[in-house]
Amino acid sequence: MGLVGGGRRNLNFEEWFKAELLPIIQTELAETSPVAMRAMQARAVQVVQAYAASLKKEDFGIAFQAVAKLLASPDVVVSLCAARCVFHLALMHIKGTEEVPQLVAVREHSVMALGNTFALANRVEGEECLRVTLECISGLVEANGIRLEPILQAIAEQLP
Repeated sequence: MGLVGGGRRNLNFEEWFKAELLPIIQTELAETSPVAMRAMQARAVQVVQAYAASLKKEDFGIAFQAVAKLLASPDVVVSLCAARCVFHLALMHIKGTEEVPQLVAVREHSVMALGNTFALANRVEGEECLRVTLECISGLVEANGIRLEPILQAIAEQLP
């Protein structure tokens, strides 16, 4: 990062994502991992969500897949941050009938994301936590639109 006129910082998000954030969100942490590492992973997911519009097309799918895997994290806080992020990523590129590469990436990883989200819904307690998981499921279903066939099995498996 270099300083530019007026003391404002110039941040290259692509470089930061690849060098710092991606390795953090791709790390599989255990319940016994230090709390600081788990907190850092949750914050990295929140940063990806906040700067998702800055993700390049080729990085979007990698980010979505990594965050969707974190829905199954043993740390519930990390999982809930991932659920919020997946919801945001799933819906941010819906623009009419246009097939953008980011939406294709969401659809490619929706079955895994849905399975992890349903598993998270079974782990959490409290109305707010359940609302976050149901919102994530809703976003994934909306992102798949009329192309629901691949994810219908994942949804049907969760019904009583």
